[in-house]
Amino acid sequence: MLSLAHVSLGLRTALLVFSLIVISLIMAGPGFHQTLTLHGRSVPSGGDGRHPIDRWNSIEGMSGLWSQLSVILLSPLMAIAAVVMGVLILLGNSNLAPFQPIYMALCAVMTTIFMSVEFHFAFSYFNANEGYRRYLAKDLNTDQFTFSTQVRGWIAAAVFLLFSAIIYAADAVLIFFRGFGVIDC
Repeated sequence: MLSLAHVSLGLRTALLVFSLIVISLIMAGPGFHQTLTLHGRSVPSGGDGRHPIDRWNSIEGMSGLWSQLSVILLSPLMAIAAVVMGVLILLGNSNLAPFQPIYMALCAVMTTIFMSVEFHFAFSYFNANEGYRRYLAKDLNTDQFTFSTQVRGWIAAAVFLLFSAIIYAADAVLIFFRGFGVIDC
């Protein structure tokens, strides 16, 4: 029979898979897209479609995106801890049961923060960086240009983090209501 502990463990396994997808999307940086507007006209720009992690430190003013690295490191650690906690409770360790909703709610909040960081880097961080603008327009002899830069892989990572935050919150609510007898399974 399928119990709430089995459902919770399935959700936590999905969280672990999502965290691995987020790591790969951030590290590879696929979907690098830039649009250059010069004197009101769109100019084709030569991007190779990637912005991997080894490029970050080669651009002036962008050394060490530590918040990106914190997402890469903390997202899977939170998911692994949730899976381990679920397995231990499923095996009969009821000492951890009172801490489950608190931990899952904390993970939901942290994942929401990580999601906002990813959206920030995917959409707005590069637009404010003068060194990066010079890097992209090094062959132009004018200052009359604007950039729109996106890293679509990071946008996808932010969406996976949004799904993870929803799953963390749903798991916390299920466990919380189970503790009060609202859900009986």
